[in-house]
Amino acid sequence: MPEKKIENNQEKIKSSRYNVYYKVKGKEKHALFNTLTRAILSIDIELKEVLEKGDVNTLEPGIKESLLQMGAVVPSHLDEKQIYEFRHNMTKYTAEDSSFVIFPTYDCNLRCPYCYEGTEKLSTFMDSVTVQNTIDFIKRTTVENGSKVVILGLYGGEPLLYPEICYQIASAVKEWAHSNNIVYYGTLTTNGTLLNEETAQLVLPYIASVHITLDGPEDIHNTMRVYRSGKGSYNDVMRAVEVVKDMPKHLTLRIHVNVEDETYKGLQVLDDLEQRGLKGRENLHIYFKQLEPPDACLSLSLDKEYIKKKEKGLNKFPEVWKKAQEMGWGPHMSVEAGSEHGMLTFNIIPCDHLKRGRYSVDPFGDVYLCPMSAGRKHHSIGTLQKGGGLILAPSYYTLLTRSPAHLEGCSECQYLPICSGGCPISIWEETHNYLGSYCGFLKQLKITAIKSHLRHQYPEKFSEVI
Repeated sequence: MPEKKIENNQEKIKSSRYNVYYKVKGKEKHALFNTLTRAILSIDIELKEVLEKGDVNTLEPGIKESLLQMGAVVPSHLDEKQIYEFRHNMTKYTAEDSSFVIFPTYDCNLRCPYCYEGTEKLSTFMDSVTVQNTIDFIKRTTVENGSKVVILGLYGGEPLLYPEICYQIASAVKEWAHSNNIVYYGTLTTNGTLLNEETAQLVLPYIASVHITLDGPEDIHNTMRVYRSGKGSYNDVMRAVEVVKDMPKHLTLRIHVNVEDETYKGLQVLDDLEQRGLKGRENLHIYFKQLEPPDACLSLSLDKEYIKKKEKGLNKFPEVWKKAQEMGWGPHMSVEAGSEHGMLTFNIIPCDHLKRGRYSVDPFGDVYLCPMSAGRKHHSIGTLQKGGGLILAPSYYTLLTRSPAHLEGCSECQYLPICSGGCPISIWEETHNYLGSYCGFLKQLKITAIKSHLRHQYPEKFSEVI
């Protein structure tokens, strides 16, 4: 934002179009949050009225200068929407890194009721032709994008059902990247049940980061993450955690916590992790989520019960974080504003997958922007050809050129900079139109997240914000 000082009141200013205000219960104060600059201020009623009415040129020079620095007021000739649109487009069209999420299979050896109930599609795996096309596609596209970094994510399904496919793709891409002075970063998202000494020796030399999910302590996990036989998987998953523990890998643990009551069931798994020597491990990151299907952002984003659950989580998870920090796990958590797993992610685009340089390849060689949409053929942006070619479907250009700043209903919204018009793929599921303006519950969730952040980050000022 501009930092030019206002001298002699000659430069006219105006209130930011992206100021939002929340009352503080029992006080003559309001919280001001600017959705473009992310500035937070505590202001009295008088200043709020001045800002809302636009009479800001009558303010004292010192106050005007402070508000200008925070972006709560801006030069009168400035179009803030252009600033948003510029940042949005810069983020969306820049491809300093190219990221490829690979589904060796949609199949999984677990039958978690919240994930695979009623779905049977899934025994297909990549054949040798698709594997080679995928490798060629990664190389070719990274070069075409001019990227200096290539990120490979092994995903599924359960990728380690086919460790040889994981090895073939990861080893080929890593070797190619290194020989072409391109930084390579490999990730593995696994349920952990097949990550043993043998698969680790084969696949992990090409992996820098491993992501494993726990559904809580053993008694809870074993009722949710079950094999086809109904047997629980907790001990097998913990074996995988211990396999990775002593390796120089980044290890991320997603822990599901029930916030429906004050016991926060699931958090107790931290005791077991401590006994196994995880606390204090370098490059260990933990984060907490509610139990939900992996594609909930698409399939449940407009479901009222799901939204109620999400709102409750937004209000309750700061308490979960506090309890985990009190147990000594704070150094392993990143929950501050702007972090991926914090209350406010501050994305200038709806999702990091909806940008240039993002690709998800499924077992059939179909390519998607978003891994959560993989398998929904109507969202495919093309199918891999021999030699790694990809003829992009019209939907690719529709998705990437979508401009929230010009969508009816979004264009004038104060929450545009932290919403960016919502996920167009999710909107398509409701309207069959990527370019539709359909807010649904998104604004409601953003408001809840902002208020929860204010309450828990600044309790001395905003604990009673409403």
